[in-house]
Amino acid sequence: MLYIMKLYNIFCIFVLGLMLVSYSQTAEAIAVAPFFSIQSHNSNTIAVETKKCTVCNIKQSLDLFYLKNTGYLGRSAICKSCTKKKELIERRTVRGVVFKAYYHQRDMSKKRGHDLPSYSKEQLLQFALSTNIFHSLYSDWVDSEYSLWLKPSFDRRDDYKPYTLDNLQITTWGGNNCRSHSDRVNGINTKNAKTVLQYDSNMNLVNTFYSARNAGRVTGVSQGNISAVCRGEFPKANGFIWRYKTQT
Repeated sequence: MLYIMKLYNIFCIFVLGLMLVSYSQTAEAIAVAPFFSIQSHNSNTIAVETKKCTVCNIKQSLDLFYLKNTGYLGRSAICKSCTKKKELIERRTVRGVVFKAYYHQRDMSKKRGHDLPSYSKEQLLQFALSTNIFHSLYSDWVDSEYSLWLKPSFDRRDDYKPYTLDNLQITTWGGNNCRSHSDRVNGINTKNAKTVLQYDSNMNLVNTFYSARNAGRVTGVSQGNISAVCRGEFPKANGFIWRYKTQT
């Protein structure tokens, strides 16, 4: 019996030696450590824990899986690469487009201190599906291979009113962006701009502008210099004193 135990111990030591030298050649033969691999770097042997993705069926190191407390080995069953592909597909569905727009509306409303949308994400989805223009724009977006410029978007008809279904219009991301820029340039939407006052050297009011950019376009004075004077960095710009209306 003692002789058999000695042989067994020698065999175990021999097997462990083979694993350290060449795990890839012995793992399948002895069926041990299915979740560890051996990598050699500068003659140093390193044990790396691995896991097989349930989507691509490729065995990868654990750091290529997102953390998940309830998952096997504390990781998600799907690797990061497959997870990102899955999320991208979901974002490009009708439901994904509408829900993302809804969350963006909520985030921007909170950031600006405005009222939150008066509707839920499901109500916004039903609103979109009830219109022909959304279906048409979504189809064009898919045909364009998901060009950002053609992505369906929800724009408020009146930017000074909160998000309500009767104040929404469906357009493209590009159209929404162009309208927003045009409204700011033309002074239609100035709620995020700072009114600028132009004074002469004796502090007599010369003109009022809805923004520093507007003042620069009208007077030919550098917008940057106007803003610098408003911030108190310079006394004057082109012989004029400039102030934000909130400073007076």
